Amino acid sequence: MLLRAGVLDGVGHNLDISGAGEKAMMAFTTLLSKSPADPRANYLYGKFLLSAGKPQDAVPVLEKSKSLGAVNADYTLGLAYSAVGDKKKALENLEHYAKRVPDDGNAAKLIDAIRNGNIEMKKGNP
Repeated sequence: MLLRAGVLDGVGHNLDISGAGEKAMMAFTTLLSKSPADPRANYLYGKFLLSAGKPQDAVPVLEKSKSLGAVNADYTLGLAYSAVGDKKKALENLEHYAKRVPDDGNAAKLIDAIRNGNIEMKKGNP
């Protein structure tokens, strides 16, 4: 129930529903305090943090989810690393994802955009 509440409130946050972001945070943190090694919970929390504009907070959560076996964590990690300006790690994760899912044309386009500098990276990072 906490996982579903976190996801639902995360959607509410993206729709600008007042208080939904705080509810999502509470649901995910409560869930992870009870099940810290749940790969899906970590992945969805990291994904929420990224969508909420907190990529620096998302990276360690997504790294943990990846280490626990979350299937698409490498793609979302690539997005998070891109958002914090770490081009090397963004490409590393996205390329890993693209090898596993070669039919995902969006991953290839994103990789090309990062390589060619068509995505704005934060200054001061590789």
